Amino acid sequence: MGRPERPIDPDAGPVAEFACELRQLREKAGRPSYRELARRASFSVTVLSEAAGGRSFPTLAVVRGYVRACGGDVAIWDERWRRASSQRRQQATGSVPYLGLASYQVEHADLFFGREALTQDLLRRVAERRFLAVFGPSGSGKSSLLRAGLLAAVRRGDAAGNLGDAAAWVPRLMTPGEQPVTALAEVLAERPGDAELLLVVDQFEELFTMCGDAGQRDAFVRALLAAAAGDGTRVRVVLGVRADYYAQCATWPELVTALRDAQLLVRIHGTDQQ
Repeated sequence: MGRPERPIDPDAGPVAEFACELRQLREKAGRPSYRELARRASFSVTVLSEAAGGRSFPTLAVVRGYVRACGGDVAIWDERWRRASSQRRQQATGSVPYLGLASYQVEHADLFFGREALTQDLLRRVAERRFLAVFGPSGSGKSSLLRAGLLAAVRRGDAAGNLGDAAAWVPRLMTPGEQPVTALAEVLAERPGDAELLLVVDQFEELFTMCGDAGQRDAFVRALLAAAAGDGTRVRVVLGVRADYYAQCATWPELVTALRDAQLLVRIHGTDQQ
């Protein structure tokens, strides 16, 4: 049985409304499992489920894959995506590097500003270490920093000065969800064998809020540490953690060791220059 989807309020904004529309399309298609959709669309289960999750706005390529897998009309959904994207842009105030509690995504890098120095600092730390964590209070913009800052820079190739041949890097984003081990296995399976994988695990606190299996939590943390520490590894891991879950991270002594001198704290509000 697939993991249950979170309820979404379609009136919560264009991202939530668009996610509800995607879910309705899947219902009309007979509610195929996300594993089946992933097979049809050539995207991972995590990417497709997040597209209809209501927390982040999917890229057009992901939407097209989702729609094709559900037998929908791609041309119609292209227009729906553009309309929703335009509505989201209209919400941007341009005064701070985040929109209330909504995070900027990779595709919003052109709207993300004010934290250029912090992004460069994070890139430098990623180049120096294979495992680190970004902590910040709720609303501090840490997810925006990871997505519209770090991942967007790597995808654009802007990180070459810090990461060498950035074109050889494969950036991936995931959240733990209810089955973190499965989600991690799916992401790692997508990685080309000769590429450097930059794995951003955002909302790491879901490990405590959504996963009720202590064994899964232990296995997930140890798998992340092993992926970044093995001989000849080509994986780097960056965690995004809400600051009020800092103490819970001390549950694992090996995680404490890995994060010693490998942490970045994001201040709440303001820009790098303030």
